[in-house]
Amino acid sequence: MKGNSPFISPLRDSLHSYLFFSFCLLTLQLLCKPSELGKIALIMLACFVSGVVIEFTQPYVGGNTSIVDIYYNLVGIICASVMFVALRKPLKRKLSATVFAVIWLSTCLAMPLYGAFVLTQRDQAAPILLSFDQSWERQLWRPGSSLVSLSRAPQAWQANQSLSAKITFTNANYSGFHLKHPLSDWSPYTALTFEIFSKQKETLNLVLRIHDKTHNQAYDDRYNQRFRVEPGLNTYRISLAQIAQAPSQRTLDMQNIDGLGIFMVAPKGLPSIYLDNLGLD
Repeated sequence: MKGNSPFISPLRDSLHSYLFFSFCLLTLQLLCKPSELGKIALIMLACFVSGVVIEFTQPYVGGNTSIVDIYYNLVGIICASVMFVALRKPLKRKLSATVFAVIWLSTCLAMPLYGAFVLTQRDQAAPILLSFDQSWERQLWRPGSSLVSLSRAPQAWQANQSLSAKITFTNANYSGFHLKHPLSDWSPYTALTFEIFSKQKETLNLVLRIHDKTHNQAYDDRYNQRFRVEPGLNTYRISLAQIAQAPSQRTLDMQNIDGLGIFMVAPKGLPSIYLDNLGLD
């Protein structure tokens, strides 16, 4: 299952519980009887160990070890074992075991369902990309070798009484902020807008990066533009036509925007800015 959205990524993880539920239940049915508790325990242990081994070999095949996946594996194993043992119990016990397994397995869908909620809210919030006032927005962005916190706008930014993202740049070569799950279809709009407030005494030089889903990671296959941040409030309005024409060999697909970044190249000291009201117009 491809993709790394707030829905697809946790759904891919949660499927571990159903996979191990099916695998463990099938193994139990083939190798033992509901009354053989010792053998059941050994099969449960074997299934669990196999899942752990698979997780810890992931880095060697291009994946990542996930404690969450191990938890999901365990949920599936326990639910399968409870239902299997209940086969020799009275009907009431069987029903109780089934209800227990269904409820616990269902909880594994909580994160994918929340991810679907986040994507729905994101789409309904258009043309706002990020206001930083909604808790679900936190699933859409991440720091990039920087420190990012949500805080009230500085007092000098009198027109802004809401939350903003305070981005503190570190000494990394590329330090900044990434909108990793933006609204993908920008085609109905004509401009990208955002505001930055700087309490720094000096002018800062930042870079705005935007890429689409077919981006090949080449520098000239995306939008990269330096811009200046002066002390105080800075308001930006960037033509989407200009963004679309940025790649050297093609036109950026404005119906499939896949990421946006604001960063500094090798910043000195620990400068910080306040970002807010990122949207389309």
